[in-house]
Amino acid sequence: QQQRRRRDEALAALLAAVASDPLTIDVAAVTTALRAAMQASVEHVQLAEPLKKLEKAKVHQRRANASEALRTAVLAELEMDLAAAAAAVKEAESAGVPAVEIEEAKSQMSVAETAQQHRAEALAALEKAVGVPALEVDLQAAEQAWTMAAQANVSPQELKNKQDLLDSAKEAQQKRDDAETALRAAVNAELLQVGVQEATAAAHAASSAGVHVEVLAAMKAKIDEAVAAQQRRAAAYDVLQAAVAGAPLAVDVEAALGAAAEAEEAGAVQAQLQPAREKIEEAREAQGRRDAAQAALQAAVAPAALQVDVAAAEALVAPAEAAGVPEEAVAAARGLVDQAREAQRRRDEAQAALLAAVSAEPLEVEVGAAADALVAAESAGVALEAQDSARAKLDAAKAAQQRRDEARDAMGAAVAQPLLLLEVEGATAAAEHAAAAGVGMAEVAWAREKIEE
Repeated sequence: QQQRRRRDEALAALLAAVASDPLTIDVAAVTTALRAAMQASVEHVQLAEPLKKLEKAKVHQRRANASEALRTAVLAELEMDLAAAAAAVKEAESAGVPAVEIEEAKSQMSVAETAQQHRAEALAALEKAVGVPALEVDLQAAEQAWTMAAQANVSPQELKNKQDLLDSAKEAQQKRDDAETALRAAVNAELLQVGVQEATAAAHAASSAGVHVEVLAAMKAKIDEAVAAQQRRAAAYDVLQAAVAGAPLAVDVEAALGAAAEAEEAGAVQAQLQPAREKIEEAREAQGRRDAAQAALQAAVAPAALQVDVAAAEALVAPAEAAGVPEEAVAAARGLVDQAREAQRRRDEAQAALLAAVSAEPLEVEVGAAADALVAAESAGVALEAQDSARAKLDAAKAAQQRRDEARDAMGAAVAQPLLLLEVEGATAAAEHAAAAGVGMAEVAWAREKIEE
């Protein structure tokens, strides 16, 4: 009973689903109801009629859909998708859409194809006209192409895009022309008067703006000439400035004069040259004073150390320093003065010592010390006259002391004999001779006592 009820309900639902007009039947719902009826074991004979209605509904609905799709596909002439329209025609023919509808659609497709072709050609021409680099656009031809495209109903957005390109081309070409004018004005001067920085900037701007390479090459060549001339002038002026930059005593006057001549020849103006020339003259005078002071100082310390006038040489040191004589030269002169002073001090001390050593009576002179003093005096450069005088005194002292010593020895030998063998007369004569030769009184008295004894 339950199964029969399900089968009857399923059949009733199927029959209800196919009961409407074929164009309004819900094909999906009928298909679902048919599947449910078959699952409920509705007999095939009962399913035959619903199946026919379902197939008829599918045919009618496909034809209606194809007809509607065809009408929709050919509605817009310029926006028509020709491929989609052709597919719609094919589907309409397959679905049995009336031929009159199909022919009408084909006619509309033909008109649309012609219009779209015309529009495409106009757009292509416009794209070609503005599709080149902005500086190569033929502005007049591009304007005409834009007008033709507008007449051919090219889309407003495409027209705006191409108008933007055309406006950009106009702007770029105007900018190029202005840049070329500015560049020519920048280099229209004597080489040393060209504003290189401004001209170079104008050249960069002209290059960026697309000025023709031939024009750029000619203008850049003149800029390069100006740069070279101005660099030569600047370099010559820098050399001159460097030549006179130091203190007057450090300036190489000859080199500075040459640099001044080079700078003048390179185009330096008098306002630049005059200060440098004044510095050169100042350097010449300062160096003249320095050289004279140095020569005087060197002449003062040139003699041998013992011949230098120390006071006079010392008096020249301060002026030499003030005149800028090099420190090493002043230091060397100071050293020579110091050496002279020390040598002369040693000489004077040696001479004084020598005179002191030989100033005593000959028998009182310390012969060894006097001999050493004579050697020291000779080494210290004591005058030969003083040395000779001292040497004579030393020799006299040596002779006197030798005679004394010989007389002492003779006296001693004479009284050294035993008393009975002592020759009194000879010993007395020896004692008298010893006394005359300067033998000490005590020694002579002792000898006389021996003789008397």
